[in-house]
Amino acid sequence: MRPTAVDATPPAGAAVEPVRSAAALGRALRTKAAGGIWALTIAAVVYSQFNIYGKLSRDSAIYVYGGQRFVHGAPPYVSIMDPKGPLSSILCGVGVAVARLFGRSDLLVIRVEFCALAILGVLGVYLLVVELWQSVVGGLVAAAVFVTFSRFAHQALAGPDGHSPGTVFLIFALWLTARKNWYLGGVAAGLAFVSWQPLFPYVPISLLCAVAWSPGRRRHAAAWNLAGAATPVILLMGYYAAEGHLGKLFEGLFVFPLTGTRRAPLSFGARLQFMFRNVAGSYGAGAVLLWIGLALVLAAAVWIVVRSQWRAALLHPLVLLVGLSLVTQLAYMAYDYIGWTHAFPVLPYAAAGFGMAGAKLLHRLSGVRAQQAATAGLLIGVTALVTTCAVLYYQPSDDEPLRSEQASACAIAGALVPGTPLWTLGDPVPLVLLHRSNPDNYPYLGSGEDVWKVKHTRGGFDGWTDQIAASGATVIVMDTWRGPYRGPMHDWLVTHGYQLGYIGPFRVYVTRAARVQMGVESIPRARHKEQWPLTTTGGTFRDTGCTHIEAG
Repeated sequence: MRPTAVDATPPAGAAVEPVRSAAALGRALRTKAAGGIWALTIAAVVYSQFNIYGKLSRDSAIYVYGGQRFVHGAPPYVSIMDPKGPLSSILCGVGVAVARLFGRSDLLVIRVEFCALAILGVLGVYLLVVELWQSVVGGLVAAAVFVTFSRFAHQALAGPDGHSPGTVFLIFALWLTARKNWYLGGVAAGLAFVSWQPLFPYVPISLLCAVAWSPGRRRHAAAWNLAGAATPVILLMGYYAAEGHLGKLFEGLFVFPLTGTRRAPLSFGARLQFMFRNVAGSYGAGAVLLWIGLALVLAAAVWIVVRSQWRAALLHPLVLLVGLSLVTQLAYMAYDYIGWTHAFPVLPYAAAGFGMAGAKLLHRLSGVRAQQAATAGLLIGVTALVTTCAVLYYQPSDDEPLRSEQASACAIAGALVPGTPLWTLGDPVPLVLLHRSNPDNYPYLGSGEDVWKVKHTRGGFDGWTDQIAASGATVIVMDTWRGPYRGPMHDWLVTHGYQLGYIGPFRVYVTRAARVQMGVESIPRARHKEQWPLTTTGGTFRDTGCTHIEAG
């Protein structure tokens, strides 16, 4: 069995076998291909159980809005500021373009697109385990464990999510680097970085592997790897430069994440406590599998370091590639964990830990019958686990959550005085559903963006309010915003003739002219949030037709 990442050091648990015949190699290839198809099936079965018509969250709307504006010629950061990389919005833009081409809902096409990407991620986990431990069964165990992580599974179809693409690309960065495909491994690492900046360590780690594992060809391997990692960044720079927005790319990709993002002030210990509580509460039983799987990987890496000659140990793929990259992500989680999506990058490692355990179990068993019994038991366990997840995750196809949001967006559109813009402060969901553009590129104001907006606006906060006044906005949606300028903005709106209320679930401020328009459209200003918007006669406003109109 050939080494996979270091010629002189076979993977942990693998044994060196005599050169096999062409027929045996063909059978092995067919077995791996069949396992890959099974892994894809596992992912498709589990991830398709969620409701594609689920509610559009604020975080998902950030990327859909970025994709809509991307198709209209406004790159990410120019259309909407966000501390993460631009790739998720660009991928949404591809979905929007396809939806427009075939006359379909852009949100539903994007959700199918991101679900397909997540399914490929499960295949990547399978391929990684097969590459490192030469075990198809181990790969299937890893694939089955990976789909049990409920939050990632839910976001596969009910998103899109800004962290999922980066997670998929880091999986393929690990696999391609383990295969010594230096250029494509670099490309995958670069794509992970431009998806989410904390995944940058995969770029130098892939480069380190290229240098360490290519004796006699170190410069050649390093050059190819660097070229691959640079490819996504160079393409982005070329596009932004051609559009005249290169400065915005550097501001959004580097400057704001490093100097502008703001988190709740927590001590290191308090953040760790929050992380463990949040993971347990968010992933349920999957949290147990997560911590056990990570412990298996780390314990195996430590065992190799302790039991092997130090140079060989440090060159081992489980130490240099898997272990080192896992430590960087665990360190980032401890430093900046704010919610369950920040655990996404470590999920593949936990799944690989169980795959490794299954592979080593089969490698250590002697006798054909014992191996066959263990293989059958593991495959039965895989089937049972996947079936259980499919049953537990099943959600009936109910379009009411999304339709109620669409109706609320239409009611907001009805409240707008003709010719005036819709301005959102904090929640871009209505913009997405109405296919409208915000007057500025700050419809989302979390992570310190409100402070950044004030700092980079001439006149500061007063300059910001001057922009709102000059726009003539008659309806302003101010929701899900918890920053320091929320109170002052509320006070300014009230003192300038806006009145607070709710249209469906959205918190709105409307002018006197908008209130007159609402009377004409029979849309009341409610005192509390409602799932569906109301009518002045006490009924439910259910018109969703306006959300299918491209407003440009």
